[in-house]
Amino acid sequence: MKIENVERPTSLSIDAIFSYFQRLFIMFWIFSFLGHYIEIIWIWVNHLIFNYPMWIPSTPTILPLAPPYGIGVVVVVLFSLPLIKYYKLNPLAVFVSNFIITAIVEYLCAAFLVFFVGYNQFWDYSNQPFNINGYICLKNSVAFGIAVTLFLYYIYPAYQKFIQRFNQKQLDIIFWVMYFSYAIDLIYLNFK
Repeated sequence: MKIENVERPTSLSIDAIFSYFQRLFIMFWIFSFLGHYIEIIWIWVNHLIFNYPMWIPSTPTILPLAPPYGIGVVVVVLFSLPLIKYYKLNPLAVFVSNFIITAIVEYLCAAFLVFFVGYNQFWDYSNQPFNINGYICLKNSVAFGIAVTLFLYYIYPAYQKFIQRFNQKQLDIIFWVMYFSYAIDLIYLNFK
């Protein structure tokens, strides 16, 4: 399966850079949205298979978004895809790369929350073996590494084909709707 990167701007014009940012933000928003529901499915599967407690992740916002998933996808696309192409990595090396990248993203997201909010209300791996500060753990890092590797080979190419169906004017509308919905969501969060 051919993996394409997000088309980088070919010039340093404001329009080219803004178009590039738009595509990354749309990707962030879509996979933050999907990530919220993937999280629910993951919790449900863990409950059924491992008898973990069943709970629904709460979002302190209006929209069901899980930004660490969107951030993770954007970071993997920006860093892992170039590595895959440049070094012609095999799937095992792609997994290792994704394992490391997603672990760093999850750790930094948790650290960001703790630093700015004072605590991380969304996840705590303190009771999991091989955890680091309760921010990441081996089991979930392996799961994210596998999931992102499958994502890069199967879901991302389909996403690229889907997003390329839109012309620039349509992407502008999609971007502004997503941008303002996210901005309103963040404003709501600050006044809650």
